[in-house]
Amino acid sequence: TWAMIVHRGFGSSFDDLWALFYNHSTQDEYGFYAKGSTTTNAIAWGGASTGDVGQWVHLVGTYDGSVVRIYKNGALAGSANLTGAIPAETKPISIGAGSNNNGASFEENFAGSVDEVQIFNRSL
Repeated sequence: TWAMIVHRGFGSSFDDLWALFYNHSTQDEYGFYAKGSTTTNAIAWGGASTGDVGQWVHLVGTYDGSVVRIYKNGALAGSANLTGAIPAETKPISIGAGSNNNGASFEENFAGSVDEVQIFNRSL
């Protein structure tokens, strides 16, 4: 039910370090997930996808050390509190799919187009 737009896994299990994704189950909305430590995580839900088929959507996920946020088309769509630094990780970044089994194969495929992915270590 989760379709990863851009994602980085964490460790050797099913964990995500951070992920910008679409949930097409009951929520039918976008989300941004971040891990603040090995035991703490948060998802900022927001921006229902209804009406987005066939249209470009600009999505941004941010984490400033205290709040995880997701923006849709330039407007804040959701937020969640989170503390702790995002842990360091060397797993590759995946675009358009997620790997929930230590990179052996990809699942959570995003059925859409992804353009101009940019990742920064600071808020712009």
